[in-house]
Amino acid sequence: MKFINSEGKGRQLAAYQTYANNPNYLKIEMAENLKVTKEDVMRVYNTYIKGKFAVS
Repeated sequence: MKFINSEGKGRQLAAYQTYANNPNYLKIEMAENLKVTKEDVMRVYNTYIKGKFAVS
């Protein structure tokens, strides 16, 4: 996640406080994101995307 300025960082902290009741939820969210494996991504792709119609 990239913060452009202090306003952006403030908004993100406020959003975490509002929705997760924890302004430091970024650490938890990042840890969860880092658990995703290539196999997870491919399983989801094959289940929900592969062979489906798309608008380009």
